[in-house]
Amino acid sequence: MNNITALAKELFIEGKNILQIAEILGVSRVTIYNHKEKDEAQAGISWEELRLNAQRTPQNLNQKEAIFLNSLFRSFDKFLQKAQSDELSDETLEKLHIYAKTYYNLKAPKNLNEKEIELKTKILTIEKITNLAISKKNEAVVNFLAEFADEITKAVSNGN
Repeated sequence: MNNITALAKELFIEGKNILQIAEILGVSRVTIYNHKEKDEAQAGISWEELRLNAQRTPQNLNQKEAIFLNSLFRSFDKFLQKAQSDELSDETLEKLHIYAKTYYNLKAPKNLNEKEIELKTKILTIEKITNLAISKKNEAVVNFLAEFADEITKAVSNGN
């Protein structure tokens, strides 16, 4: 890869557009497009994907999520105002369902397994009690937990 390609790609990833890059490097836009297309064709490097990945910081994603949710809520508010006059027709209810499902899909954790979460919470609670007993030098509690660890684990996992 030549120096112009590397510089152009770096500037593109930083957010500069093709015209700005061409001006900075003192070449034509066509030259920049040629380097971009050649890099993608020969090396399989997508400048667009590189730029997008560079922009995906947690802060940036949180800002974009906030903007999207605000837009969704404004749209939902407008929908509700209009829906008041429709007296919740089937079409209105379907749209309401779509809004609710969209929001849930955005905010719901992936692969939610309530039993697994409950078991992890119980185990974490036992670990915290054990650590607290150790830090307070409460040998009776530590000995009890150690002696009956198998029974406690079995009872917790069975929900007893």
